[in-house]
Amino acid sequence: METVNTKKQPYPNNPSGCRDHHDYRYQPVTDRNCILREKIIALAQRHRRYGAGMIYLKLRQAGEVVNHKRVDRLYAQAGLQVKKRKRKKIALAERHPLERPTEANQVWSMDFVFDRTAEGRCIKNLTVIDDATHEAVAIVAERALSGNQLVRIL
Repeated sequence: METVNTKKQPYPNNPSGCRDHHDYRYQPVTDRNCILREKIIALAQRHRRYGAGMIYLKLRQAGEVVNHKRVDRLYAQAGLQVKKRKRKKIALAERHPLERPTEANQVWSMDFVFDRTAEGRCIKNLTVIDDATHEAVAIVAERALSGNQLVRIL
């Protein structure tokens, strides 16, 4: 008597019915960034001075839920970058050293020095120095100096 095997083979490619490494094949995943990449490129072409950060903000304003790191990566992969502006070259004028004053009271220099008391209150010190003699013409310490007081001192 002959037995007939009517049982269906679970894996038709393999006569033994067992899985082997040929049954597992890599299925490439579709690129889910394709649409986002096109939007980023379109925004970059429309707004030439926008970098990845501004394009990210524009996408968020349009209602797109996207991660800023993903936008940065796609922006760089697309080869986009904001061109650096060239600085306007200014013709250099001839430089001359400062001339020293020959007499007293020709040139004065003034400076404000700020300090705090032990109580924590601020004190302003106005110092006026003669550049020829290096003498202190005036040293005024006040808690507050107004413009009128400054004019009166000078």
